[in-house]
Amino acid sequence: MPGLSKPYAGLCLEARDDSDKEFNRMLKIARHSSPSETMNALAGAHMARNSVKILPSIAEQLGDVHDDRSRLFISERVADVLATEEGAEASVEAVQKLVRRPYAPRKRAAGGKRREPGAGETVMRSYEPDRVGARFNAHEDCLDRLSKLFPADVDRLQAIYDLLLVEAKTIRNDARRQVRAALGQLFYYEHFDVAPLHPGKEIRRLALTDRELGEDLQAFLTEHQIGLLWILESGKLGGTELGLAHLRKLGAKV
Repeated sequence: MPGLSKPYAGLCLEARDDSDKEFNRMLKIARHSSPSETMNALAGAHMARNSVKILPSIAEQLGDVHDDRSRLFISERVADVLATEEGAEASVEAVQKLVRRPYAPRKRAAGGKRREPGAGETVMRSYEPDRVGARFNAHEDCLDRLSKLFPADVDRLQAIYDLLLVEAKTIRNDARRQVRAALGQLFYYEHFDVAPLHPGKEIRRLALTDRELGEDLQAFLTEHQIGLLWILESGKLGGTELGLAHLRKLGAKV
């Protein structure tokens, strides 16, 4: 499907098996005209965004996939391999079709999708408590509270100004562990996923929590140039001077 809308790259691990039935199910999903809304309904808004961070980014860095204004096309190299059995003339035609780059705007949706109790088994890793049960819902709710701080044209602001890289953590008597994980993830994502795709952009790092952190952890994050923001379930907002400054830079209501 040349010109695949980028949110649908998150389908890369959706198939349950290698059957034609699953392949056709993927095609049916990817033909929906509202990619962000479709993926949000499938996985929740924030998990849908996370699903395009790793494997699709690697494919882009390897040159197998080309991203043209949030539309994905396979590279000429890959298209040529797929068309070799059709002969030279057909191969050229296939390449031209597969790598054509039409433009279509991407609509970004906000808001997560909560998990219902007993709604499927959660796949988790021991160092990702935010993916488990009630903490997942708290994590998504915290991100939703953050999204409401930004103006409606936040996409345009992001294109003009700096990039804000956010790592959200729920705090449940494990603040030090969560802060340590957030610091590592922010620097890792910046170096391997964000910076290569946005050369020349200044990347601002923000740790988001649903509990207020102690002064020692605030100082620790500030020392590493990571802003801190907490938004409690009540809606009460606070953070370090650096964290609040990051939000103001992008027009958030602080």
